[in-house]
Amino acid sequence: MSWLSYQDFFAMGGYGLYVWGSYSVFFSFIIWEVLYVFSRNRAAIKLHCAQQKLSPQRALEQDQAFERVVAATAEKSRTVLTHYDVLSQNQASQLR
Repeated sequence: MSWLSYQDFFAMGGYGLYVWGSYSVFFSFIIWEVLYVFSRNRAAIKLHCAQQKLSPQRALEQDQAFERVVAATAEKSRTVLTHYDVLSQNQASQLR
């Protein structure tokens, strides 16, 4: 579909209200979801600090340490899977 002007583009052949309304609803929900996740994360950190009697900085340090452990575990898993794939390929080539 080609448009001769911006007005034709925004009108979308008479379906502009539906098209742009759908986009606005979609993006408003996406923005709401992101803000909701950030607010829930902040509330969870505050609750964790209150339960553990930690400062927010200390809680953040603990979360970062946990993320490093998760990343290291994931890297080890990828290494093991890579070695397993190599072994599987070697065994498959030996069977041929």
